[in-house]
Amino acid sequence: MERVCGKTSSASGYAQGVETASSSKKARLSSELVEQRLLPEKALGERNVYYVMDTFIDALGKHPADQLGITKFGALKNAYRDDLFKGLLFSLLPEVRVVPPVRSTVKAQGPLGMDKRNEVFIRDPLLLFNDQTKIVAVYSKIYESDKKTIVDTVKDTPGCPAIDIIRLDSSMDGGNVIYSAERKLLLHGDNAVENYKEDDLRCTEVSRELKDKLFKYGIDVLGVRLNRKLYPVTIKNKFFHLDLVMHSLPNGIFLVLNKKLFAPGSFELLEKVLGESLVDLQCSLTDIKNLPPMNLVSFVDKDGVVIISNNIRDELLEKLSAFGKVITINTLDSRSLRYDEVLSQKVAMYLSSIGYKDINASTLLQALPCRLSYLVRVDEEYQRIDYEKYYHEVMSNLSSSPDQVLSDSQLDFFTTGGPHCLTQNVSFTAAP
Repeated sequence: MERVCGKTSSASGYAQGVETASSSKKARLSSELVEQRLLPEKALGERNVYYVMDTFIDALGKHPADQLGITKFGALKNAYRDDLFKGLLFSLLPEVRVVPPVRSTVKAQGPLGMDKRNEVFIRDPLLLFNDQTKIVAVYSKIYESDKKTIVDTVKDTPGCPAIDIIRLDSSMDGGNVIYSAERKLLLHGDNAVENYKEDDLRCTEVSRELKDKLFKYGIDVLGVRLNRKLYPVTIKNKFFHLDLVMHSLPNGIFLVLNKKLFAPGSFELLEKVLGESLVDLQCSLTDIKNLPPMNLVSFVDKDGVVIISNNIRDELLEKLSAFGKVITINTLDSRSLRYDEVLSQKVAMYLSSIGYKDINASTLLQALPCRLSYLVRVDEEYQRIDYEKYYHEVMSNLSSSPDQVLSDSQLDFFTTGGPHCLTQNVSFTAAP
């Protein structure tokens, strides 16, 4: 499949090119990306489209309440982290589209008291999947305002088929769902968000409503439960969604961190339904409090399965590597053995295109570059504001050198979730 950078935001930034000292190879790559980005939009027979939020996010997943908030180094660093993630998506995937943010009415319900707003978690407000030539969008009533901007962006994508929108009365988070289009199977974590007792009807409320609403699409819904004994230890604060302990690869393989994270009977039920497609990675639970979530984005390119992950233990990294090429933020670090120079050059070109100055592909995870403007929330509204003066104020107050300011900080895609939380994808298939 031909790789084309998503035609989502203005392409004017690409005319700026990359840093002055770029090699002819870099310049040639930049020229090719310019040409691809400016191609006229057209609907293809079938394509997989990824969606990600265009927003400024601080350490807790919230936007600054006013302009003073963006003078904080932590917020600046994390905004850069999110742009690195988007740069990876634009560099690796055939089509990526940016969704404008909207202030949600959903109040803090997450394990860290975090507002559940689609400014951050594009996955939670709704579930997108395909039904023959249609797209189905399922959302909970608590995300009534959140889902609109996502659905509108999908509708505005050239070639978008008809969309069926289904509203649930129960409280479903999209991150608590694993869907397999090949099997027409939807898995829901019945007690992942709340530690319901086995006989509590609320435990199966979402699964029962999903089964009822999705019956006409021929989709089988299976509710699975996590181990209640582990809930106070780690599930409540770390594995609070099914997509943090389980992942469905595009080749039909289902991965789980460790079967002991599931309630007795639930893993056996998964084995019965999925058979040899279910793989227990058997990650050690000895130090379970420090076991990282397995929150992944995976897709197929010309070389096979590609997996984008947070920084994870070497044990888990090695296990995942058996199923595809694993990309973490360290892939962009020239000091790491996992460094990918070509991919880093593409990400650097993306950063230049959205307004970053003096980007150097070899120091992406060392220097903190200046972005000329950001889309931030100011007094309940979103504005794109000039950032350069704030950047210099922040940097002047740091003890570290600007060229090494990231070297002493732990940078990852998202600390309380991962790449899966920050993306949505759906296939567009033209009617025969």
